[in-house]
Amino acid sequence: MNSQHEVITKIIKKRKEKGISQQKLANLIMMPQSTIARIEAEIVSPRLETIVLIANVLGLTIDLK
Repeated sequence: MNSQHEVITKIIKKRKEKGISQQKLANLIMMPQSTIARIEAEIVSPRLETIVLIANVLGLTIDLK
């Protein structure tokens, strides 16, 4: 399984590839933009539910092995 750092790095990369701002992502998952910023800066550890929401919005899959 990927480390949290790798997961966050992939989320940031995909968000930027899709041209989605932190604010737009936050709006799509109904969270404050500051929460997205803190997750991306690895200041806070996101809950699994949050990772799933973000992954769904960005078209990412979660692979549990």
